Amino acid sequence: MSTPPKEQSAPSPSKGAVSTPDKWPSRDLFRDSVTLVVGKSKKAYTLHKGLLCFYSDYFRAAFNGSFKEAAERKIELSDVEEEVFEFFQLWLYTRRLNLFDTTFSMLAKLWIFGDQHQMPLLQNCSIDTMLLKRIKQNTFAPNVLRVAYANTLAGSPLRRAAIDIASSLVIQDHANSMLRADFEEEWSVESLIDLVRVIESRDKALPQYSLPKRDECYYHVHGKDEQCPK
Repeated sequence: MSTPPKEQSAPSPSKGAVSTPDKWPSRDLFRDSVTLVVGKSKKAYTLHKGLLCFYSDYFRAAFNGSFKEAAERKIELSDVEEEVFEFFQLWLYTRRLNLFDTTFSMLAKLWIFGDQHQMPLLQNCSIDTMLLKRIKQNTFAPNVLRVAYANTLAGSPLRRAAIDIASSLVIQDHANSMLRADFEEEWSVESLIDLVRVIESRDKALPQYSLPKRDECYYHVHGKDEQCPK
């Protein structure tokens, strides 16, 4: 049998992969290795199987099921960009995304990679870093809107985060305004409708450049009855 197809899906709770930052892999997960062949150039990476399965339901199914990948201890990810995978590889072993080295666009791509491979903690870390980056740098990359709306379904945490950030940067005379004429191609009808809804529901007492007030896990993917520790 071949690898299960990666379908675009609405955000769904994790089936077992870790989704909260208080859970850590044991040293037993660093024993066996598998090979991942990535991108059009078919570059091979060797990673720990247990670690991949700890964070990803997709890789757990592929390497522990009846698929050929389990027997060969190898999987091909031909549609994944090498740069995205290398950022993921760094996160896999450190659980960190550098605020200054990781662009908004890369954070969006990492979230999508996590969505496709059922890795909720990577998705949550990507969103958290994106929000912190917005706060620290007071800017945003408008192409994240296009990437988010082209690769996720309505209601996805990535869309919600992108629109909330954009809503805090829509002041026309601001240098980083998301409504600048040269950003028009990054917007779709769907994203503009979502923007209007968020702006209409904003707390009018908040400063114009502030992010909307949200629950801590509003942008996160969690399993049933799971939430990040307070």
